[in-house]
Amino acid sequence: MHTTRERILTHLKRYPGAGVDALAQALELAPMTIRQQLTKLRGDGLVEARPERGRTGRPAHAFTLTAAGEEQFPKAYDRLARLLIEALPESGVSDGHGNRGANGSGETSRADLFRQMVVKAAEPHRERLERLQPWERMQEAVAILQDESGFTELDSGPGSPVVREYNCIYQRVAEGHDEVCGFHTEYVSALIGAPVELESCQCHGANACRFRVQV
Repeated sequence: MHTTRERILTHLKRYPGAGVDALAQALELAPMTIRQQLTKLRGDGLVEARPERGRTGRPAHAFTLTAAGEEQFPKAYDRLARLLIEALPESGVSDGHGNRGANGSGETSRADLFRQMVVKAAEPHRERLERLQPWERMQEAVAILQDESGFTELDSGPGSPVVREYNCIYQRVAEGHDEVCGFHTEYVSALIGAPVELESCQCHGANACRFRVQV
């Protein structure tokens, strides 16, 4: 993203609640330019503003993306739906012809379905990743996630590494369905080749999904 408009959306995606001054400083642009672009973005329904509390003097606002603004960034709802459809015939869920799975009860759980989907999602990358050493594999896995969402980074600071996903491509689908968050977590784990723990989630109000690698 290179235009001023896109740079503002990108910054608000990563730092929701930023004000005009913070945006101007981060993007190295004049506050007037930022205000003009924010006015246009609000008019397009991509950004909303709320008054900042506790400030004196000139009224100031904190800006966040609207649902329409969030949709400007990559999503993968079609991918999730395709994986689910492909997984259904292999599970105990009806295949549409009155037939059910061959397990004891003829049924399967949602958790089982999503595990099958994890395998299908990670399979195209499996051979390439398995040839790498653990740290190289983690970096390559994050690069794959970055290609998918455009907003993934690896924090290798003190303690165990953390994968931050600032643009959950499954967010709208995951709202109200924890199984989708479980799928996302297990998918990250499958790529990295190590267990990960979901510490925060955009579906629950966090600014990023945080996956801590258990090493």
